[in-house]
Amino acid sequence: MKQEIEMLEQVEKMKREQGGRLRMAPPEPRGPAPKPVTITREMIMQSKRIQLQQQVFQPGHILPTMTPEQWAEEQMRLGLLPSPGDAPPEPPNKKEEDEFDEDELEADRRKKSAWDDWKDDNPKGAGNKNDHYFKR
Repeated sequence: MKQEIEMLEQVEKMKREQGGRLRMAPPEPRGPAPKPVTITREMIMQSKRIQLQQQVFQPGHILPTMTPEQWAEEQMRLGLLPSPGDAPPEPPNKKEEDEFDEDELEADRRKKSAWDDWKDDNPKGAGNKNDHYFKR
């Protein structure tokens, strides 16, 4: 707040010194004035030509950004690939996989049997084809 009051007091002082108006001094020129540039159609075509020339010997696909070794190192660092010194994971115990509940096996057998019966009762192509089987 003090800074703002000081700034306002300085502005008032400058107005009094300049006769009630606050004028900004024009900026001082810095070196010679820049020369005007005229952009012609030929210049645009020339830049396009240069751009096309640079693309001539470029491959038609995106070039790789890292080698396979760099990719593998990154994956190992993230923990998505095992490190070379790590032991391979242990295979699951087959006895645990082979043991099914007898009720589950019986239910699965019944389901398969019901599907076989349905397939026997409804042979392929025996559907309602344009009322073919109903107009006997």
